[in-house]
Parts: sequence; C-alpha cells; structure tokens
Amino acid sequence: MHIPFTFRAIPSSLDVTVPPADQLNLAVAMAVRRAFNFPGWPEPYMNDIVRAFRLAKGQRSYIEVGSRDKGNIAWLAAHVLADDATIIDLDIEAFPENEGRLRTYLKPDQTLHVLTGSCLDPATLDAVGRILNGRGADLVFCDTLHEYQHTMSEFDAYYPLVRPGGHLFFHDCYYAGSTAVKGKSLALGQIDRLTPVYSVFADEPTHRFLPRETNAAVWGGCGIIIGT
Repeated sequence: MHIPFTFRAIPSSLDVTVPPADQLNLAVAMAVRRAFNFPGWPEPYMNDIVRAFRLAKGQRSYIEVGSRDKGNIAWLAAHVLADDATIIDLDIEAFPENEGRLRTYLKPDQTLHVLTGSCLDPATLDAVGRILNGRGADLVFCDTLHEYQHTMSEFDAYYPLVRPGGHLFFHDCYYAGSTAVKGKSLALGQIDRLTPVYSVFADEPTHRFLPRETNAAVWGGCGIIIGT
C-alpha cells in the first residue's frame, strides 16, 4: 500500500518500531507462542507485534485485554518487560492450563493478576483500578472483539488508564468488519480524528493510521495510541 509522506511523519518516541523484526527476536517470540497455541489454531503473525512491543522493553505495568492462550504475555514476561513488572491478564474466559504454563515464564519478582470477565464490566474495571492503585499503566494491549462499537468502548475505558507517554495498543487494527457490522478499522479511523493513532503493519514503515486500500478482510497490524 502506498503511504503518503505526511503519514510517515511519526513522533520520535515511535522510531524504535520502524525497523523490521530481526530474525533472532522473531524466533524467540515464536518459540514461546508455539508453546501456548491452541490445537488447530493458526500460528500467530508476530512480525508487527515484535516491532510494536519494542515499546514495552523494561516497562513495569502491563495490561493485556483478551489474553486467550496467554502466549503473548509469556513472551513479554520472559523477554521484554521489567524484571519486577506488574502484569494484568484479562480475558472473558478462564484457561487454567495455559495460566499454569504462563506462570512458569514469570521472573521471580514479577507479579501476575489474572482477571476473568468482560473487559467493559464496571466490576472488572474497578478490579483493574485497584491493582494499578493510582498508577498509570505503561502499556495496555487490547485484543478482544473486533467490532466498531466495542473498540470505541474499549478506547473509552482503557485509554484513561494509560500514563502520559505510555501506550494503548489495538491488535488487528485493520479489520474493517462485515456487511452487517463495522469493524475495528473504522473505529480507529474515527478515534484518530481527535487522538492520533499510529500503525505498525508487516514490514511497512510505522505511519499515521490509514485504512487499507482493499475491502478484503485484513488481519494483523497494531494500532498505537500514545498516552497524554
């Protein structure tokens, strides 16, 4: 996709996300993810994830919303986040076997909080707030329902939890939806009107959010919003 030069102007804090994922770090991430992948599920595409999560290096408070197999958290805990990071694992379903496997990847001083429930339930958000205890999150990664209104609601709920200079990520940022329901891509386009959204996708340069040129279903990509 052609990306106009004005869209390639990004804050210097995102420069670390620009280079393609190197093969060593990609192999490390994939090795961890494979250990958690559910039977029959396709392997996750990690190139843009490895690039985007360079912003998580050494961070001490991390929330993953929609953790599912928990392999992404395991990779981050073992290889990216701070040795004493506080990690909040939130999913609408419990996966005890994968949770047990995840705990074997934690470093001794890392703390894991596992929450089960709807990410938009006020009780869930209250629980997240109690864990943060007045601190802003360094990074929140949303990887749940891909529909327009859900994405808007997640932005409304989780962006205020991000510290200034921290980051809110939306995975599969280019999913445009179906003939019946608009998708995440359209929601992020609307959010970008007032709050800048940046995109890391495949090996493309990091750029200001720009919908894809095709109507075909496009998965992957990481939308990034910087906390203020």
